Amino acid sequence: MASRFKYPAALLLLVAGVYALSLDNAFIYDDIPLITHRPPSESFFAAFDVFTKPHWHNLPYYRPVAGLSMALQKTWHGNAAPMFHVFNIGLMMVASLLVYALLRLPVFGLKPLMAFLTAALFAVHPVASSCVYPICSGRETLLPGACILLAVYGWIRGGRSGYALALTGLALGLFSKEQSVVIPALFIAADVLRLTRVKAPAWQRYGPVVALLLLYALIRHRIFADTPHASLELALLDQPLGPVLTVGYMLQTWFAPFLALRYEPRAFVWPSWPHAFVALVLIAVTVKLFFRTRDAWRQMLFFVLFAAAVVAPTANILLQEAHFAERYTWLAWLAVPACAFISLKEISRPALVFTSLSILLLSGISLARDRYFQDYETYLEQWMKSDPTLSQPYLSMGDLLREKDELSAAEPYYLKALELDPDSVVTLNNIGTLYQALNQHEKALPHLEAVLRAHGPDLEAWHNLATSYASLGQTNRAVETYLQVIEKGSSHAPSFFNLGFILSRTQRIPEAVNYFERAIAADPGYEPPYYSLGHLYARAGDLKTAEDLFARLLVINPARADAQHAIAVVYARQNRLDLAIPHCREALRLNPAFDEARRNLEQMLKGQP
Repeated sequence: MASRFKYPAALLLLVAGVYALSLDNAFIYDDIPLITHRPPSESFFAAFDVFTKPHWHNLPYYRPVAGLSMALQKTWHGNAAPMFHVFNIGLMMVASLLVYALLRLPVFGLKPLMAFLTAALFAVHPVASSCVYPICSGRETLLPGACILLAVYGWIRGGRSGYALALTGLALGLFSKEQSVVIPALFIAADVLRLTRVKAPAWQRYGPVVALLLLYALIRHRIFADTPHASLELALLDQPLGPVLTVGYMLQTWFAPFLALRYEPRAFVWPSWPHAFVALVLIAVTVKLFFRTRDAWRQMLFFVLFAAAVVAPTANILLQEAHFAERYTWLAWLAVPACAFISLKEISRPALVFTSLSILLLSGISLARDRYFQDYETYLEQWMKSDPTLSQPYLSMGDLLREKDELSAAEPYYLKALELDPDSVVTLNNIGTLYQALNQHEKALPHLEAVLRAHGPDLEAWHNLATSYASLGQTNRAVETYLQVIEKGSSHAPSFFNLGFILSRTQRIPEAVNYFERAIAADPGYEPPYYSLGHLYARAGDLKTAEDLFARLLVINPARADAQHAIAVVYARQNRLDLAIPHCREALRLNPAFDEARRNLEQMLKGQP
């Protein structure tokens, strides 16, 4: 019994050892909006609302199972990055065990050592590391990859339990990533190549498969019914060589991977003559090896078809966000070691030594890659180094530094991003709002105006532009711009508030009151209008209304020293010192340097009986 679990246990230890360093890594790139910036679910069941909405707000992705795993983790342990990395390592363990189990099926007949070596090569290759180190993008490949392997294993294994595993893998895979739609094609390939031994009629076996596909298509259609960009578009007409380049990238990456990370490289970044030469030599040796045996051609052909099917959705046949990425090639990589060992039948000592050295070399590269994922800044620096003419990493670095409140440090990265992509609306907007945060509104204006020219009637851009006009003292232009925002049907609370604030400064008090009240109605949790409107009512002598507004503001944010002081003054003007003094003391506790509150407290204490 112990010998039966020897190789699976060794496989788990190998995967854990190679990827253990990732436990110290931070969140990067997609992890920021999908994990750290998303609030935890209110309850376990509330997390399941991911099934009712797209995975990513501006992309046609529907991946609720992957999203659910991250939502539940966020709810249970917050932004504890090590726990997310543990989950990814666990998924790679599951995927490698499924490969081992698949190759141990009688139809493939690999001996335990050969199945172990295949699974090891599959799990430690650098393309596999690209699925483990980044939490979100990695999991969105790992999880459906494991589901595809489970479905194929169950289908070929057969029996009721195998069929149940196949349907489970199909269902989970479809709702994990769009790539899983290829699973039924793998079922058909296994049947046509006579790798299955099931006698049940085809309609009986494929009926539930078709039903699951139709259910998935219906749900996806309803999710994206009102989303124009959710439709699939053919890329071959504009990029006919896309699939050819994909195959070239895949083969070079498999047989001669780069030591340093090249994240989602563009077509002119990844080609390398030395790497291509090494890859061609190894491909020639591998192909020659494949033709050593003829009695296992069906099994080998299945894995070739497997590789073609799982890579097809990301082979630049359809329009896709990233044209090349190592994680896209991970699952297809299984075909190489699987076919090699199927063709060998028995493993010789030289082959064992070569394979062991290959595992060590690939593990070493994967271990070396870990340093690029230690933190977001290091990751972006490597991305810039590998592709210095791409604007995205510079833009992301600017966003990162801005989030860390290093505003001046963010400026050169935004400027570089704008230099590389002058038409980027996101970059124009971000650098414009950065200058606003730096109180450099003269610099902000041209960028914000360019956003409007490029983006049309964008309400947030109108609001930002109006804010700069107001800060530069161009009151009439600011009022005119805010009114344009409001006339376009905006319920943007900051626009209502800012317009009210400008009107109050020009003594157009009734209009200011109207817009402050509309800001509160648009967003009852937005703080600024309560404070400004409260002061207007207090100045007009309506102390009860002012008291109510300041009290509502303190319910939203009791840590505002200015609001504590404001309500204290209102109480004092009503001769309710018993209520005024505690609020004034709280204002001083929150802000010991609040001199006005200190003076008012002294006066209140003198007037206290």
